[in-house]
Amino acid sequence: MKLLVSVRTAEEACAALAGGADIIDVKDPAAGALGMASPQTLTAIRAVVPDSISLSLALGEVIEREQHLPASLPRSDFAKLGLAGLNDPSHFQQRWVNIRQQVDANAPSPRRWIAVVYADHRGCNAPTPETVLQAACATHCAGLLFDTSDKQSGHLWSHLSDSQLKPLIIEAQAQGLLVAVAGRLGLADIPAAASLGVDIFAVRSAACVGGSRDGPVCRHAVAELRAQLPGSN
Repeated sequence: MKLLVSVRTAEEACAALAGGADIIDVKDPAAGALGMASPQTLTAIRAVVPDSISLSLALGEVIEREQHLPASLPRSDFAKLGLAGLNDPSHFQQRWVNIRQQVDANAPSPRRWIAVVYADHRGCNAPTPETVLQAACATHCAGLLFDTSDKQSGHLWSHLSDSQLKPLIIEAQAQGLLVAVAGRLGLADIPAAASLGVDIFAVRSAACVGGSRDGPVCRHAVAELRAQLPGSN
């Protein structure tokens, strides 16, 4: 299982790398679950993340990017967009794909898209997990992330049980998708994630000083997470 750590600055990226993170994810926690960082921040973090480490970009919500799309983005391995406010099966997929195509049109190299399931989808008017999975397969996504939109509404398992997650994960992986879990997860959640067979364990709060997503990333916290994940040496 790989460890993804979400960072908001180049300094945090360096701390996450020093702690052993496998994937660096760039976002602005103050701007939402998938808050997009500034162009300057994205460029600065790209400069300190070596090519041997995967870089992921959180690009906010589709409805935000429909209003404002950056002229360009740095090279990355993965990118993701939230689907909050798009619980309309007849239109959301095309709106999602339209923004992805616009982002890709200005990309220096191809990037892989990660579809995002909001476990608390009812609260943010996002498509259901089943609908997102179907759309991810239909639009050739590389992976599926289970996350929460409202970080104050509990962690992932507060909204989706193992019995709900398991068939979705099995189907996603059968279709060739990577599966990641996030949503206020910490050390205590690693066994549950391992039992579900997920590919990526994604954190922000658990990697920060004091367990606060608003605090700085701590190298020692990242190292502790990395050491507890299956496959660690």
